[in-house]
Amino acid sequence: MTTQTEATLLTVSQVAKIAHVTVRALHHYDQRGLLVPSERSAAGYRLYSARDLERLQQILVLRQLDFSLEAIGPLIDATAYDRKQALEAQRELLLAQGFPVYQDLPHAQVTSFMQSRSSHGQTARKHA
Repeated sequence: MTTQTEATLLTVSQVAKIAHVTVRALHHYDQRGLLVPSERSAAGYRLYSARDLERLQQILVLRQLDFSLEAIGPLIDATAYDRKQALEAQRELLLAQGFPVYQDLPHAQVTSFMQSRSSHGQTARKHA
């Protein structure tokens, strides 16, 4: 029988499909302690929460920017981790790599936008 909590959680295959990663990659992240699922089913299957998906998004963005798995763990686990600061650093790295991210917006406008989003309790979302 599935509990209400389990119904709101996603299996490893569901997360892999949503995030466009392999099940093997998710297992690897779990083994390294980088993305440990919030729960396990009665049968021992990994179950991921919305918070786990947010962490996976951070991992994937940092991997895209060529951060090593060894560097990612401590970065997102740091108690001083500032999402706004991290997003600004990611923006700078993307621009340095030639990606046209916010290229037409002055830095002050991006900062203002991010501050207004965080003041309303909203999080930035990655757009495809």
